[in-house]
Amino acid sequence: MNEAQERQKPNPSYQSIYRFTQSADMFKQAVETKTAGRNNKAWYLNNAGTALMHAALEAQKPEPKQRSIDLFTQEASSYQQAAEADEGQDAGQNIKARMLGQNIKAGMLQSAGTILRKAAQEAQKPNYDQQIIDVFTHAASNFQQSAEATAAGQYCKGGALSWVGSSLFEAAMEAQKPEPNQQIIDWFSESASLYQQTVEAGIAVQFMKGKSLTVAALAFYNAAKEAQQINPNQQRIEQYLKEAEDSKIEADQLCTIS
Repeated sequence: MNEAQERQKPNPSYQSIYRFTQSADMFKQAVETKTAGRNNKAWYLNNAGTALMHAALEAQKPEPKQRSIDLFTQEASSYQQAAEADEGQDAGQNIKARMLGQNIKAGMLQSAGTILRKAAQEAQKPNYDQQIIDVFTHAASNFQQSAEATAAGQYCKGGALSWVGSSLFEAAMEAQKPEPNQQIIDWFSESASLYQQTVEAGIAVQFMKGKSLTVAALAFYNAAKEAQQINPNQQRIEQYLKEAEDSKIEADQLCTIS
């Protein structure tokens, strides 16, 4: 059902009409942009239009879930920002580093949009899990922060924030499984926490501590990924966990480098 059909209802949803109108505008911009040869930007705009269409369709339901509508709308916004970042690469900015930053920014915003859709879809379920939604939205927020940091030339900070987002995303995906493994969720969560500490260590100019925290965070992440395999290698998992714990101890022992 589209905007025109919604308007014909005895009691139309004006929120649905508004989102359909926004969606149509995004699709129109996507076509115009693709015609102009900007395929990446067109793809971002098309995704924004799709997200707004999902929001409109949710708003049409007899008992729409406002949280889901809001998340689909946030997804659209993230893709719109990605399109703007992609546009920024050709806005007379001939400095290579700046163009690289904008390109990575667009990619991070795309990841945020993808994760927000997962959150919105979870919110649509009859018996949705609020904690899963919160973890997805937290993951998306970290990708958005990564986008801004990278665009500002803070590549180390941006990279660490993207890993926070990735770890949280993996934790939420594991939690959605019919039979989730709590140990795997805990390892992904620990990885996210350590990557966040890496960001904080960088701000405090504790570079050696940040390096050790990064090693520990990646080791926990790898342990969780290995445990998800059909036939996980227990020895490899134990090696990852030992590396993680050793690096955490090392990080605690390191002094601040001023």
